[in-house]
Amino acid sequence: YVLAAAEARIPTQLKHGVVQYSDFGRAAPYAEGGPAIIHYGLHCHVESYHFTKYDYPAFDIASCGGHFFRPPSKPSPRQALCAETVTLLNRALCSFYREQCPRDSPAAAAACPPAQ
Repeated sequence: YVLAAAEARIPTQLKHGVVQYSDFGRAAPYAEGGPAIIHYGLHCHVESYHFTKYDYPAFDIASCGGHFFRPPSKPSPRQALCAETVTLLNRALCSFYREQCPRDSPAAAAACPPAQ
């Protein structure tokens, strides 16, 4: 994250607590306010629901296939960051598909999943 920000010439200060892991039971909004980084590379769970990006090694957003991640059921407060991560990924996919994919691609006809 810091290297990408530096490459884009964005001034950055990395502070303890700014990176949150979606399956960490004590994850909470960044105490100092402002943007936080949700690290979605690890596993996250909402009841029996499980999400990890490692289940999608061949996923290619640029193929415009219209793939979305199955949203979890209503999370407990302890599981809320996991559900938020999947919801935000789906919103980003929806925006990308609508703005970047050809109108005749599978993505153009795909219905965006509801936010949970």
